[in-house]
Amino acid sequence: LVGQSVALAGNSGDRRLQASRLYLLGTILLESGEVDSALEDYQQARIKYQELNERFNEAMVLVGISQVHYLNNHFVEARALLFETLQILKEHGAEAHSGIAYINLGEIETDMGLLDEAETHLYEGLKVSNQTGSHRVKAANQAALGRLFLKQGRLAEAKPLIDTAL
Repeated sequence: LVGQSVALAGNSGDRRLQASRLYLLGTILLESGEVDSALEDYQQARIKYQELNERFNEAMVLVGISQVHYLNNHFVEARALLFETLQILKEHGAEAHSGIAYINLGEIETDMGLLDEAETHLYEGLKVSNQTGSHRVKAANQAALGRLFLKQGRLAEAKPLIDTAL
């Protein structure tokens, strides 16, 4: 259905609608494990949002593209896209939407062995989620921070975070 929605949006000439449907399709494909197809749709959505000068929406697409790179073990590329995302959100006064980007950044840095940077970014994400009141984002952040602490051997600190996240 989403693929049909993309086609209908394209036929309507509404580029904004087409970009949003491409982003949605990319997300569905990513969640279903079709990573390469997801990347194609995300990249098309990004181009359309760039043409429309919709930087906030472009930032949201960048989170998806970075997730594709992360899943393909392209950590450097994924990390760079998240820094770009955070910069766009800051430029547009939309830092309240940066929680997921900080979590993803922290997870990537954990996997890269950049543990101090990961901790800094995960605490930044926790701060954002506390300010916005998003329980889902806060739980994801606590789980990621718990995972980081496990990797650092900080078991006593990891357990309550993971328990709370669950």
